[in-house]
Amino acid sequence: MRTVPPLVRMVTILLLLSLAGCVSARLAQFSGFSQAGVAYVKASGTFIDEAGSAAIRSDSAVLLQARPNLSKEQRSDQLDKHNARLKDRLLILRKIKRHGKLLQDYFEVLGSMADSKAPESLGAAAQGVYDSIAKLTPTLKNATIGSSPVSAVIPSAVPIVVASLKAKTLEKELRDRGPLIERELALQEALFTVLAQEIKTDLSIELNRREAEEVINPFISGSEVPNGWATTREDVLNTTVASESAEAAAQAANELRLSFQKLAANQFDNNALSSLIADINSILDLTEKIKGPPPGE
Repeated sequence: MRTVPPLVRMVTILLLLSLAGCVSARLAQFSGFSQAGVAYVKASGTFIDEAGSAAIRSDSAVLLQARPNLSKEQRSDQLDKHNARLKDRLLILRKIKRHGKLLQDYFEVLGSMADSKAPESLGAAAQGVYDSIAKLTPTLKNATIGSSPVSAVIPSAVPIVVASLKAKTLEKELRDRGPLIERELALQEALFTVLAQEIKTDLSIELNRREAEEVINPFISGSEVPNGWATTREDVLNTTVASESAEAAAQAANELRLSFQKLAANQFDNNALSSLIADINSILDLTEKIKGPPPGE
């Protein structure tokens, strides 16, 4: 049986303790949000990896199904075309993951600013990270994944109102770049919204093949049902149901974006943090459930 990695569940405890133990509850909120943002990026990164693997498995299933009816030349031509499309998809996924990693760097800088004695030099560090993020933004915003343009599903901007803070470096950062970071979080949400639809399609192709070849055909044939048939059937059915929750990463990105808005306005609390962490956990839950079978199965 698969187990969910303990990373985010451990972070949940650490974050709630950090909020309870810090002297300044307001600054502790930023520290907690920063750590939650880092956990989100790590969890969404595992989802991106699985989206790439699912795309490859799905495409391979399509090629293998078509192969018997193709000539040698047609097989070569189809393989080249499919490989080119997959390389484009995997390159976009790598850029999405890079975008997330840079947001993680920004969250870490933001967390360092949650100190009334934070140096002004951290503002330059935040500016540098944002500049790197902004270089990726046009490519991702104008990308089409499958048949879905990312730009069509980017959510409308939410206002970033900054409540007064004792940490002036942090307050200045929020006023300078808060609205810009909100747009990058909106882009993350749009990217994962599109990816959710693609991974559903990819998984349906793969699962239909597995169900036919590994569940239905062995059961209705005259031969003995192979060892592990019941486990395979359970895995296929559970993965089929889990794939319907592929929007988990987009939901977590939405929660992170709205939490950022609340944080700046001094409306973020333990309940909001717990809700955010629950959404981050759901990404890991989903990723574990939709993983392909181990090598050799």
